[in-house]
Amino acid sequence: MVTNMTIIEKLKEQKDFTDAEQALANYILNNIGDISKLTIYQLSENSFCSVATISRFCKKLKINNFSLFKVELAKEVSEKEDGEQAVEHNHPFDKDDSEEDIARKVRHLTRHAVMDAYNNLDYSVIHEAAVMLDEAEIIDVYGNWISMTHAINLHSKLLWMGKNSSLEPLRGFQHVKAKISNEKHLAVIISYY
Repeated sequence: MVTNMTIIEKLKEQKDFTDAEQALANYILNNIGDISKLTIYQLSENSFCSVATISRFCKKLKINNFSLFKVELAKEVSEKEDGEQAVEHNHPFDKDDSEEDIARKVRHLTRHAVMDAYNNLDYSVIHEAAVMLDEAEIIDVYGNWISMTHAINLHSKLLWMGKNSSLEPLRGFQHVKAKISNEKHLAVIISYY
């Protein structure tokens, strides 16, 4: 018995799938390139399966929810297309890896980080954030440690766009600035997470 089957292999095998799960698996396999763009409700409507069935189906495949299912499926599809083997994200390097192996793994991890971000974009939230930024009189940008680099980058771009942006790099002063802000201020908090 194969224990480390890919999602695609499990979808094809359909072991212990109910009729509804078989129909769902077949829909996913036939539309594999579009699944990452669908919400769970759109998949439900398109596949004629309930949202509850989709949620149970993900758990049966040992994936916590549909969002994670989309990410993992997109990774598999991408790996299959470019012929790369999967890289363990938490421990990507082996002590015997060559410089070429390390470079290939870094490329792989970077590509998949971008794909994960892309597959989880919610354009309605992006639009809402853009409208809030456009309408704000003062934009306070907050960041710490590694995220401060991104905060400085955003602050610079906002200034170049003619927006009234304010950046306070010191933590103690960030708290004071937040306390004296009013309804004319919009806070952008850039977090590592």
